[in-house]
Amino acid sequence: MSTTERQGEPWGARLRDLAEEAPGALPEPALWDRGRRYARLRRGGTAVVAALGVLAVVAVGAVSWQRAAPPAELAPASAPAAMPDELFVPSPWLPGTEEAGPVGQLAAIIPADRGGWTGAEMEIVGVSATTGEYRFLDLPDLYAPPGAVLSPDGRHVAYWATGEPSGTPNDSDAPVTAVVVYDATSDEVERYDIATEHGLDGEGLVWTDPSTLLVSYGQWQGGEDDTDMDVSMSRTAPWQVLRVGDELRDLGSPLVDGHVWGGGGGVVVMSGSGRNAGRWLVDPSRPRQPQRLRTDRGSFVPPRVSPDRTRIAGVPGNRAPNQLAVAELSGDARAAFESVPGSRRTLEVLAWSDEEQVVVLRHDRDEVGMYHVTVVETDVATGEQRDLVVVPPDLANSPQFALDLLGGPIVEAVEPPDPMDPRAVVGLSGGAVVAAGAGILVWRRRVQP
Repeated sequence: MSTTERQGEPWGARLRDLAEEAPGALPEPALWDRGRRYARLRRGGTAVVAALGVLAVVAVGAVSWQRAAPPAELAPASAPAAMPDELFVPSPWLPGTEEAGPVGQLAAIIPADRGGWTGAEMEIVGVSATTGEYRFLDLPDLYAPPGAVLSPDGRHVAYWATGEPSGTPNDSDAPVTAVVVYDATSDEVERYDIATEHGLDGEGLVWTDPSTLLVSYGQWQGGEDDTDMDVSMSRTAPWQVLRVGDELRDLGSPLVDGHVWGGGGGVVVMSGSGRNAGRWLVDPSRPRQPQRLRTDRGSFVPPRVSPDRTRIAGVPGNRAPNQLAVAELSGDARAAFESVPGSRRTLEVLAWSDEEQVVVLRHDRDEVGMYHVTVVETDVATGEQRDLVVVPPDLANSPQFALDLLGGPIVEAVEPPDPMDPRAVVGLSGGAVVAAGAGILVWRRRVQP
């Protein structure tokens, strides 16, 4: 073997090793372009799915904002006070006065469920007499929304409030200890605490005029851990009178034990006891000079007295609806009630709008057979009626009206907004984000190079 061959053997071995390590074939010329197209497809699909998710979130937000936006037809806050011709069922998600400010003079108040993240609680919605807005009234320590009462001019709301009694409470959750008067125009409250060891049983709150409130309550005699006998309620305290901005004082009437109905025009009708049994007309400014009401029908609730205090109107008997009846108040002579023609569907008398017109609740039924209530003005001589306010079936008899406004102008109502449940907004928005993320993941897995 020559020297050249001996020297070539190592190089040949090295060439064989390199040949074994070399790739078998060059890459396909179009592979690079295909990879770029794949990358662009993945990025484009991801962007489309993400954009759809963003659009879904924006759509949910837009619908929520649109449903919560106040109506464009609202009157300015400086508009004169008036009663709307219709009430609506309030949304549980309306704003409150703490968030949106006071709503101003009220045309009506409506007990309604107010939504929260963990459930709903009954509170009070105020309907503005100027703008027509609906807004929850944030009333501190409110005890029982249906027990709140609206003053005749629509400025004040009086209600029973909870607090801390001096001893063990009868109700561990919410013992009643005070009366509160809320000013709807200023959003301020006046609290009138009543001394109590175990809590109060609030029985009556009756406005006699825009600034005078009659108050009646009993005292619980024991706390929640006492026996049933010890927990019983005391005899109801004599009626007290509260003039807004003043303090609670005894009414001072000889009729200390009985029921009180709002009479209208600064007076009330009160039932007596003992030798004073019967019904009496009481003026809180002269409480010791009650006038006996001698009528041929004693069962009518609530009786309402005309502005000149010469006539009384009510729905007699124990059946409702029934016919409206009016009697003359003429001294000690027994007054005979005369039925008003065409008024058989009357549920309740609300107020006298003038000496000849009475505002009542009428029981009506719509085209599909649903019963509802309409506030109507009735001429006590002819029975002619004029519809004032339509109350939907779901509200039944729960609204309270500013009685002084029922004799004034009636304006077209503005339907309040219907905000979406914020829990649904969060859920739908979160669901859109999750769905977009899942869509992106599926897309990226399915698209192959």
